[in-house]
Amino acid sequence: GAESNLFMVSFGESEKKKENSERVYIRCSGKMVFEKEPNMVTFHDDVKVRRGSSTMTTDKMVIVFDKGADKPKMIVAEGSVTASDGVKVAKGDTLFWDAVTNATTIKGTPNAAFFEKKTSMISPKMLFNQKEDKVDAPQSGQLTTKGFKDDDSEDGMLGSGNVTIAWKGRMSFEKSKGTAVFEEDVQLSRKDFKLNSQELVINFKQEEGLKVKSLRATGGAYMVEKKEDALREVYGDEVIWDMDTGLIEVLGEGTLYVQGEEEAEGSGGEGSEGKGMTNISWFKKMVRDEKNGEISFFENVLAIKNQQQVECNRLNAFVDEDNKIKRVVALGDVVYSDTKEGGIEALGDVMEWDWKYNRMILSGTPTAEVRRKEARTFAKRVYYDPETQRLSWREKPHWQIPLEGRDSGASLPLTP
Repeated sequence: GAESNLFMVSFGESEKKKENSERVYIRCSGKMVFEKEPNMVTFHDDVKVRRGSSTMTTDKMVIVFDKGADKPKMIVAEGSVTASDGVKVAKGDTLFWDAVTNATTIKGTPNAAFFEKKTSMISPKMLFNQKEDKVDAPQSGQLTTKGFKDDDSEDGMLGSGNVTIAWKGRMSFEKSKGTAVFEEDVQLSRKDFKLNSQELVINFKQEEGLKVKSLRATGGAYMVEKKEDALREVYGDEVIWDMDTGLIEVLGEGTLYVQGEEEAEGSGGEGSEGKGMTNISWFKKMVRDEKNGEISFFENVLAIKNQQQVECNRLNAFVDEDNKIKRVVALGDVVYSDTKEGGIEALGDVMEWDWKYNRMILSGTPTAEVRRKEARTFAKRVYYDPETQRLSWREKPHWQIPLEGRDSGASLPLTP
């Protein structure tokens, strides 16, 4: 008989190869035809094949033997093919096995299907190469698996729930290397999370089934995450995700959109920020640390929260256990603006922004500068409440009154 067990490669943990000494039993309801040349036997109608725990059913099966008519060198099954070894199951319209390459091709219209424990895959054509321990799907398809992470929690952007990967180009899985490559309009999705890219490369932990070590999405990446009434979207050139460290890097110029965050505490009155849109853009990269609840943005950063915005060289955002931003720290060449009537513009080196309560502290070396209308003040540290538009400071400020105001004797206070 054929040396492979059901002719298929496993997506899961490595299994010990079974002995190949079991007899092969073939039954059919129709006729069996043997042709001496080219050493071929054909089984018709309701064909059933059994070898140990492996079975296959089909409408028609052709076996081509080697010259000595001793071992099969080719097997072709046509019509309603179902093959199983008790763990892995494949279904399709046709199955082709080649003894030389020890590879099996399964085709189906619109799709063939493969199932194994926690993993399933559909595609019009799938190739299983046992010699190279490789699976190829040269056309569009979809793979669904459970348990991308080591823990059993449902939290996080992947967690342990069902993960689905769809692609329009091709897929290649090399078990010996622990890598899977998905090409063209790839979408990875789980529950309320999606990652889109043109190419997705996943590295798995060896001998641990489909436990992911890291992934890399290139060709333009888009991530979206929904949680209750909040929506987060991230655009970038490339995403690198390390499951062990919990670090997610979005490389290249990118943007983070946050919509529907809960309104700030005590901001229910007139002029409150309320629910709205947060927009953070950067030029170099974004790094998200899932374990420590920190997100960092690098180079030419612009953060917009409703009618407020801050520009800086680097921005660090800290999130709470509900994954909502609670505080941000802007570093380097900080420029803050409150565009509401009576708001301020401020320049400094560091700005700490209480995102939840919407209050901030701006500091500078030697001083920070605050502007309102045509008046300016300088102080080491400035406190600002956008809700009341009230300014305060602990150090003695330095005031600068415009010439026209000084000439007329007018006073231009910084509080409305």
